[in-house]
Amino acid sequence: MIDTDGTSSMRFITRIQVEKLFGRYSYTVEIPKMDSKLSQMSMLYGDNGTGKTTILKLIYNLLSPSSGQSHRGIIARIPFERFKIDFADGVTLQCVRNKGNIEGEYGLYYSDNKRNKFGGVIIPSPEGRVSENNVSDDARKVVEIIRDMNTSIFFLGDDRVLMSDQFQDVEEEEIIFDRTIRDDARRFGRQAVRQVSDWRNREIRQSLRRTEQWLSRRSIFVSSKGEEESQQIYANLMETINLKGLPPKSTYEDERNKLIKELKDLGRTSSSLDKFGLIPKIDDARFINSIKTTTEDELPFILQVARSFVNGQQARLEQMNILYNQINRFTSVINGFLRDKHIAIDTREGISIFIDDSEQQKLNVDNLSSGEKQLILLFCNVLTSSERASIFLIDEPEISLNIKWQRKLVDSLLDIAGESKGQFVLATHSIELLSKHMSQTIKLIKVK
Repeated sequence: MIDTDGTSSMRFITRIQVEKLFGRYSYTVEIPKMDSKLSQMSMLYGDNGTGKTTILKLIYNLLSPSSGQSHRGIIARIPFERFKIDFADGVTLQCVRNKGNIEGEYGLYYSDNKRNKFGGVIIPSPEGRVSENNVSDDARKVVEIIRDMNTSIFFLGDDRVLMSDQFQDVEEEEIIFDRTIRDDARRFGRQAVRQVSDWRNREIRQSLRRTEQWLSRRSIFVSSKGEEESQQIYANLMETINLKGLPPKSTYEDERNKLIKELKDLGRTSSSLDKFGLIPKIDDARFINSIKTTTEDELPFILQVARSFVNGQQARLEQMNILYNQINRFTSVINGFLRDKHIAIDTREGISIFIDDSEQQKLNVDNLSSGEKQLILLFCNVLTSSERASIFLIDEPEISLNIKWQRKLVDSLLDIAGESKGQFVLATHSIELLSKHMSQTIKLIKVK
């Protein structure tokens, strides 16, 4: 659930309203609450043609800040009279057309619970395109606020292409190419379909590469944070170490036994972290041997040094363990879907997919099924967006997924999101998804 007391979660959606969508449908969509907190997962359900996909497109293009991906122009080409999003912190964003108009020019407006309210007009070209010259200064100010909200928003359409302004590694010409080949696929058949397939393979490789880079950055950051705490502990040791006035000799044996136990724990923990290349395994046996074999005269000094080492490593491993849990949850979820193959992660070497029973035979991502590609693409981006408030819009997630996978999907997305409190809004016809999550299902009912 989303606790709206937190700053980042205040950016999540609480209500969506649309009037005269396609000139005929008006809806008010209230995000469900569970235990007085916003649900992280909401599912839109309605008959074909009632506007589920279009609502997701409106959300995505309204909340995406980039001026280079035609967001404002796409909104201009969608028929509606008014579209409004309310957030948990009292902010409202809306697009409004003059009464009776459902296409073309519209106003983009912002308001909040501090009585700030402003906005301006966006006037598209006859072809429905919007350039910087078509956006008034006041409307541009709203776009800047959307950018400052710093919410990562992702849209996985029914074509299984994941879109987001967060993807810095996709050049503008690639975005144009993407749209072109998808349009061509509808018109020209097999050759263009192969181009679409090549693009999708390229997209999943980019997502895997972004995930590898994110893991590497997180590993370095967490390690340096733990190292800072470790350095402080050793600095304290040098300032305070004193062989005079030591505690009674009778306490040495207790401290020695306690250190041996803690060193064994460090060895086990570091061995787990080494599984993902996060930290080399600590040679606890060597330290334990030194403590056991030291002379009585040296024992007081050795115990103080060993205590500082143990405390420093505990601080470092505590930080690393958070990342370990994220990676372990991520790989466990994905491997719970895969059959006869598994994903493996090493922060130093990257992400690999292996045929089961073989750590040598790697599988090219191009050879995965469409369902496997879809899941890895989605799960990778949920993981890498976990550091900021994120909204995932998914149209018909059941496409390419068998019934067993559909049943597991929602819980798996939430598992990978973990403590990030990402928000998911799905549009679906899947009985498997809906029946298991009825309390999070919103039926689109036309407002009379």
